[in-house]
Amino acid sequence: MNLIFTNPWGFLALLGIPLLILIHYLRRRAKVVTVSTLFLLKRTQRESKAGRRFETFSNSLPFWLQIFAVLLLTWILVKPRYGNSRVTQQIAIVLDSSASMQSLREGFVEKLRPHLESMSGGADHASYIVLDHNPRRGRIYQGDDAEELLERLRDWNPTDGALDPTATLRIARSLVGPEGLVVYLTDHDGPQLPLSALRLSLGESRSNCGFTGVSFEETDEGPLWSTIVRNYSNEVLTRQWSVETPDGKRSDEQALILEPRRFKTITGRFPKGEERCVIRLSGDDLPFDDVLPIVAPKPRTALLLIDGVEELGERMVKGFAHVERAEGLDEADFILAIGSEGSTSLPTILFAPDGDQEVTGGRLLAEEHPLTTGLNFQALSLSSRSEIKSRPDDQPLLYLDDRPVILLRRDAISKVERLVFAFPAIGHNALKLPAVAVLLHRFCEGVARDTVSYHTAALETSQLLSEEFPPSLTRADLALSFINLDGEVAEIPLKEGFRTTQRAMAEPGFLSLSTQGSVVLRASVHFADTREADLSKAASVSLPDLKAGVVGQRTREDHWWRWVAVLLLFLVIAAWYFSISRSPEK
Repeated sequence: MNLIFTNPWGFLALLGIPLLILIHYLRRRAKVVTVSTLFLLKRTQRESKAGRRFETFSNSLPFWLQIFAVLLLTWILVKPRYGNSRVTQQIAIVLDSSASMQSLREGFVEKLRPHLESMSGGADHASYIVLDHNPRRGRIYQGDDAEELLERLRDWNPTDGALDPTATLRIARSLVGPEGLVVYLTDHDGPQLPLSALRLSLGESRSNCGFTGVSFEETDEGPLWSTIVRNYSNEVLTRQWSVETPDGKRSDEQALILEPRRFKTITGRFPKGEERCVIRLSGDDLPFDDVLPIVAPKPRTALLLIDGVEELGERMVKGFAHVERAEGLDEADFILAIGSEGSTSLPTILFAPDGDQEVTGGRLLAEEHPLTTGLNFQALSLSSRSEIKSRPDDQPLLYLDDRPVILLRRDAISKVERLVFAFPAIGHNALKLPAVAVLLHRFCEGVARDTVSYHTAALETSQLLSEEFPPSLTRADLALSFINLDGEVAEIPLKEGFRTTQRAMAEPGFLSLSTQGSVVLRASVHFADTREADLSKAASVSLPDLKAGVVGQRTREDHWWRWVAVLLLFLVIAAWYFSISRSPEK
């Protein structure tokens, strides 16, 4: 046990000892008292006849009590503490929570146990901090108990994609200091880590194959699904696949032979009368990509009111998946019209009426905008132009020389957008041009995205759901739920700022979004991260021999001075009492 003085300046109080000694060398000048006899008086203490001066030291009990008091005051002022020094290892473990770590879950705790012992480096004591590789998440564990740490990791469920751990390693280093140990626990080898962090990899190369996505094709007999199964290993793999409906029924299993590093496409018809199903692949070490939830395709649609451009409107209704025809203005989501914009507050596609002004050749220039990105309008040939004029707040999309011929107009009050063509819908090749068709499709898709209509979607795990929430509905209007592959339903609370932060679940399943009891979205959630699915790159990397060099010291306050102070007070009172009791009466 070490004695530590936290305030060495307190020793200056010892200067009171020589001062006390000096005082006890001084004598008082003697007083002459005339008495008749000295027979009845006790011999008195000899005093100085010449006044205050140094003479023989006057030893007395008060002197030693005063010395004792000075020593006690000095002890209090130096603030002593008793400390124990021991070798301690501060250890920060950053967990790689990417989905490829799923292959290590079985037996993970037992594999890690001996490495925890080696991390201590022979230290008397080890302190652990366990962090997720995503710095936005909290600490998984912090404490001194290795067994409790391992118990916490039994429920660990890695589901993320690949992520650079540098930010979390920096946090870990700040927590354990320059002498502490920072370990990145992963399943693969890699370049040297920054901040003097060490890599501990418990992985091993494994064979894996899985689904990489899904697409649909509409046929007269119903939707046809197609998916790619990829082999990530260097050997031939044989798997069985089947389709499972929500009531638990499975189709006959079919064999699938995959060549090394190759992929195959499998196709099937969506089960009749079902809204969702699951395509299953015989299991391997990564279960996430062995299941593919799918829902019957149904795009989000907007109802189009056709007012004057019948031929073009029919083409849009038949050719655009996001457009259906409206029978009246009261049910329409947007309008296709000629000439005047009218007083409606609905989005509008507006073509100019036939004009008499001839258009000579000119240079076409497209502005950069999401509606025109990647489109080529150079084949557009105009024969006439109307009197639709641009406004100062219009956003031109296509110029003919210095005049806008296609522009985007936003209503100042309703804020709805109108796609304005400053030329007629007939008499030129605009409606035959692919760029114009794509432009119209993008505008219609944007209108449909803002409508509250039933639709389906195929999402990836942890994908942002920003585009799936209708802008006209608030958080209180919406209810989000998740159905796992076992059919269990769980309600998912929508977060503050959910339009930009809410994500799909991190495991495969189905999502359902409803408003006032009416479902507006059914979505499948599948795993499609090909980087994490490749387990052939997994490797085992051990830690080097470690030696703990951090000395930790714990101290405690000295509480005995209080009892000593009480004892001193008791002695002072006792000395005073006995001195009074022995003094002669007046």
